[in-house]
Amino acid sequence: LLAACGIDSSNLETSDLDSLRIEPSELRLETELGSPAEAQLSAILVLNDGTEIELGEASWSSSNSSAGDVDEDGHFLSAETNGGITAIQASYLGVTGASTVTVVYTEDIFEDGLDPSVAAGFEAAEAQGGGPELSYPPDGIRVPRNLAGLAFAWDSDQAVSRLRLQSEITDISIYTSADGWTSTADLWERAVASNRGGEVEVTVQSGDWDGSSLSVVRQGSPLELTINRFDARGSVLYWATSDRAIRRIPFGETASTHFWSGVDGSSCVGCHVVSNERDLMVVTHDGINGVFEVVDISDPADPQRTVKPDDDERFTFKTLTPDGEYILSSNRGYFSLHKTADGAWVRDYDELPPDLSMPDISPDGRSVVFIQHGPGAGSGFEFRDGSLVVADLDPSTHDITNIRTLVDTGGGLNVYYPAFSPDGEWIAYNRGDGRPYANESSELWLVRADGGVDLRLDAANASGDLQNSWSRWGPLPDDDVLWLAFSSRRPYSPSGFPNTQPQIWVTGIDEGLAEQGQDPSSPAFWLPGQDPQSDNHLPAWWDR
Repeated sequence: LLAACGIDSSNLETSDLDSLRIEPSELRLETELGSPAEAQLSAILVLNDGTEIELGEASWSSSNSSAGDVDEDGHFLSAETNGGITAIQASYLGVTGASTVTVVYTEDIFEDGLDPSVAAGFEAAEAQGGGPELSYPPDGIRVPRNLAGLAFAWDSDQAVSRLRLQSEITDISIYTSADGWTSTADLWERAVASNRGGEVEVTVQSGDWDGSSLSVVRQGSPLELTINRFDARGSVLYWATSDRAIRRIPFGETASTHFWSGVDGSSCVGCHVVSNERDLMVVTHDGINGVFEVVDISDPADPQRTVKPDDDERFTFKTLTPDGEYILSSNRGYFSLHKTADGAWVRDYDELPPDLSMPDISPDGRSVVFIQHGPGAGSGFEFRDGSLVVADLDPSTHDITNIRTLVDTGGGLNVYYPAFSPDGEWIAYNRGDGRPYANESSELWLVRADGGVDLRLDAANASGDLQNSWSRWGPLPDDDVLWLAFSSRRPYSPSGFPNTQPQIWVTGIDEGLAEQGQDPSSPAFWLPGQDPQSDNHLPAWWDR
């Protein structure tokens, strides 16, 4: 470098310059809490005759300040709570050079009073195969950025384990003597802050630890965890048998709260729908042919009943118009319309065939999907041979016309519990070989609202008879993934309880894959905050 060649860069003109480069051109730094990484970068100006000058007056910038910033002298200082990749630029007289700085966030966490020296033991060891396998979460899981409380579980007969979350910009290790670990909100934020939209590799190693040295280290198979670019919004309101109430979990929190128990606190109010437009909830008591009430939920801490049950007004299944002003309901094949303001009856739909049930209105209010069931419907939960039909809905008159079939299995399977996606493009529904209610064979399916594509959600369904049912969509996100919550009787190994009760699970739906006829779902995750011993189902998603 000809910094001492007698050339004054201040006398140079644009025509004298060939190029500019930054040294080093690539840099990898490790940062940790309380100890940000630092590095000095140099801007090298190359003249037309090949002469090189180390500049002291270049203009510096960082493309990703969340990873770190560079000052006017080319000194880079990283963030200390997350990793990231940033392009560093230096400019002089219109000539620009660039360098790539990769900041890796590192953190070691020691649980159960473990001596920090165990970390060096794992670093030095050459791990063998045959180590502990992660029983949760499933490989390929996709989670929102704000999912706190994600648990990891494995089974090891060795003394100590290392759970490692690793990506291009993250390297976090948790050392524990337990067979599992649950993330805290603050650590999860540090882990995911810079991995949004990217993948994190998760591995578990276990070894024999005598308090001072580590031996016989084994590693299990890695799994991939995808962290979405944005938060999941709103709350999930679900029916829980543990306290016979609707409970609420705001997304990103790790504890549910009691939300609504109904008029007397003893009736089942599990069949509920929510209006995001008017912040109200409509519940049916005891489900089948039940009285209903309307609840103002604008204050989540203090919901208030605005329409009390009337023994003369009963229905089973219901849906709300997008403006939240009307309830379209079905009861043993007969349909009616009521006002949410006072519960008053508006009209019956005697013109509709008596074999329709389970309505759901599209977000634009111009379509309604039903189940058209076979004979012997009984209560509305007992039918077989259901098919999926859709009809036109006039938003002003509420007339229902032009009923047409979307899905008909030919009597081989039953179809039930339809729900429009928040963009109105898709309808999630269930298939099973028996009645709708508590059907162990129930599976999640997805069909285009125009019937063009019909797909089994293989990844979300997992394998076995898991009673996957009652699917409901989250609010329309500012992202490329829609969230679909459902109830399922599948193992949640971190709970330590046997697989006996349905719980709320969530899967990500990639509409782009669905358009191509591919499975758009990801393996489902357990919604943190539930009581694992409670029967939880029908997860209505509220955008508050």
